[in-house]
Amino acid sequence: MLSWGSSRSYSERSASQRFARGSRNETIRLFDVTDEGIVHAKAGLIRWDEIDEVRIYSIIGQRALGVWTRDPDLVAKRSGQKWVRVVTRLNRAVGYAPLSFTDGALPVDETYAEIQRRRGR
Repeated sequence: MLSWGSSRSYSERSASQRFARGSRNETIRLFDVTDEGIVHAKAGLIRWDEIDEVRIYSIIGQRALGVWTRDPDLVAKRSGQKWVRVVTRLNRAVGYAPLSFTDGALPVDETYAEIQRRRGR
């Protein structure tokens, strides 16, 4: 499993950027790649058969990993937070993925390669 919290070794830069701080400054896992699919901190497990496309693209000049789901509202529905629905709809309106992670949030190339390997592509 490629995980932002596993013992797998990464560069110092990416290792320090795999987690976000919660409301009480606790560390939370943002994103995992497993044999079953992608596990997102807010949306939970998104199975491979629920994912339409994964690709590297640009968001305001930054490289990003985008994950498009077959159901465009899947992430918003599963998160249970109204603001997520607004953000995912705005993203879709401008052509961005419902889930996007820039190079500053995770190692884009390494994560993309792991996703392709796990999906069998």
